[in-house]
This record gives sequence, structure tokens and C-alpha cells, in this order.
Amino acid sequence: MEKRFRALHWHNAPKYETWRKDIESVRRKGYSIDRATTSTGVVIVAVPVLTTQQTISHTIVAIGLGDQLDQATPFRWRRTCARGGNGGIADDSQP
Repeated sequence: MEKRFRALHWHNAPKYETWRKDIESVRRKGYSIDRATTSTGVVIVAVPVLTTQQTISHTIVAIGLGDQLDQATPFRWRRTCARGGNGGIADDSQP
């Protein structure tokens, strides 16, 4: 497995041991979040869809440009959506 890991193309490669720990964490949690490891500036969230036999039939993936968001952006979006404004797009010019 380590040989295959070394052949992967990374923008910010983790150490093999760190990657193995991350894989075990993903198995326990049931989802994966890649914060700019595979591609610089890109955040990827992946969740498997399991069959009744607990095998993966599909995967749901969301991809975002993480470098363009700060910690407060999701909260501003949620506040704006709750007010019914701008179709979910935050507008900091409104009080």
C-alpha cells in the first residue's frame, strides 16, 4: 500500500503514517474532509452511501474553494438565509 501511496500526486503530501491514521479516522467517522491536501485551496468532503450489506454503492462529494472562505463565512450565509435575503449569498453591507 505504501508504494501506491508514494505514486499519488499531491499538492501538500502528508507523511504515509499520518495518511494511514487519517484513513482509520475516516472509517470510524464515516466521512472524509480533505482540507487542501490533494489540491491547494480546495476543500473536499466525501460521504459514502452504503447498501444494506454495508458496502459502498455511491459516494456523495462536495467541493469548495477553501482559501476564499474565512471561519465566519458560513455563519454569515446562515444569517443571511434566515433573513431570506440574496438567495443565500452573504452581503456584509446589510446590518
